[in-house]
Amino acid sequence: MQPRRILSRLRNFKSTVLPAALLVAFLGLCAVGIVSSTAQSAQKEERELEDKIPKHLPIKVKVKNLNSEKWARDVEVEIKNISNKPIYYLRFSLSLPDVVTENNRNLGFPISYGRDDLIDFSERLQSDDVPIKPGESYTIKIPKQLQQGWERFVKRRGVKQDEPKKVRLVFILLNFGDGTGFNTVDGMPIDIHQKQADGACVGDKKKGEGIAQSPG
Repeated sequence: MQPRRILSRLRNFKSTVLPAALLVAFLGLCAVGIVSSTAQSAQKEERELEDKIPKHLPIKVKVKNLNSEKWARDVEVEIKNISNKPIYYLRFSLSLPDVVTENNRNLGFPISYGRDDLIDFSERLQSDDVPIKPGESYTIKIPKQLQQGWERFVKRRGVKQDEPKKVRLVFILLNFGDGTGFNTVDGMPIDIHQKQADGACVGDKKKGEGIAQSPG
């Protein structure tokens, strides 16, 4: 009888302890998950993106990897062309409103797609100019020399590892390659042909002013 009692007690012990152990393990995993989730949420909140791209522009913009520790190396700006024309040139600025240089100027990184000569709307396309076609996307990164410049600046100025707290994406220019596009931070429409036509319809004085205002 004694051995049977011992076996019975062992079975009761197992049936009680095993569920309890599983419960403790489950609660432990939940706690780890909560801490991990909280840490990730805090990390995401470390750096704020100010999207200043005008809403009427025919592009969709998505910024990735902004919360990376080496964000200047990892950040990506994905541009999708939602217009019905190819885009040959794009230019933006990733500026840091809370970071100033030794000359007391805000620091920023110009980023672009396409040949820089196409910042001029009167520049003719060349055979090797490859556009972002309607419906296509392209990812822009900060140029390597500017990445390295930021890292030297961080070391020289003793900037904290979690800075900058805020990054501002600013629009500068979009060129369709046919004399039309958008310019300035407000996304002002540009059509150099229309400007010339307006000038041709008025007196000599206004005609001269119209030609002088045309890019290039």
